[in-house]
Amino acid sequence: MSLVGTMVGRYRVLRLLGEGGMARVFVAEDTTVGRHVAIKALLPEYSAHATILERFMNEAKAMGRIQHPGVIDVFDVTLAPSGELCIIMELLTGQTLREQLWKSGPFSVPDALPLMHQLADTLAAAHAHRIVHRDRVGVVDFAEGSAVPRFHVVDIAGGAVTTHLVAHGSGSDPDHSGYLQRFSNRPDSNASSRGAFLTGEEYVGKHGRSRRLVGLDPDNHLAESRAIVIHGAAYVSEAMAAAQGRIGRSQGCFAFAEDVIGEILEQLGPGRLIFAWK
Repeated sequence: MSLVGTMVGRYRVLRLLGEGGMARVFVAEDTTVGRHVAIKALLPEYSAHATILERFMNEAKAMGRIQHPGVIDVFDVTLAPSGELCIIMELLTGQTLREQLWKSGPFSVPDALPLMHQLADTLAAAHAHRIVHRDRVGVVDFAEGSAVPRFHVVDIAGGAVTTHLVAHGSGSDPDHSGYLQRFSNRPDSNASSRGAFLTGEEYVGKHGRSRRLVGLDPDNHLAESRAIVIHGAAYVSEAMAAAQGRIGRSQGCFAFAEDVIGEILEQLGPGRLIFAWK
């Protein structure tokens, strides 16, 4: 059932803005002050699922707690007359990053740097209660193939960005195409997980110097039990990337070339943030 034309509290729903797997987003008018807002409405078929309802409410609470220009403001949570749980939030206008990339192609490094800094600072703000150090952040762009340096260490204070090769999990690329096909948080999947990770203590294991990771999101919260860590590996190298058009695969860990692992471990010491997405 569409909410267009109905009232959700004091908000008059004007039109559908977009739809995802679990919710629809509408443009609405606040009839009290006259401003336009966005309403994210949970799809009716999920309204009886306690776990999904809890996650939806947690999303609203999390966004409401964060005061940062990179995070949408949440104004209210209410029920539509037809029973859908709705988050009333700030309406943003303009072009999305995806639309800009489709229109103009990849950004140059000078154009990308300000965006990387904004992303890193927003992520640090979102996890400020767990992130001790906000000087550097790791950002992984798994949309790129494994032969391309796609792990970016962003120096928020100084503005520098260094990039490195990083492997994805074999479970994310069963055919060894060099491209991540899917994420998974399932134990024994050998797949990469998406989301925000907190860097933990350094240790020496079967891969030598390594660093433990804590998953901060529902899509990676099993990182510790899955032993998802940062480590070096012989199957990650510029020579392999050049010769084969791809590097090797990990068991879901962030695996780097052995000649740079020391630098990575120093740059991303304990209490820092890594964000992986595609």
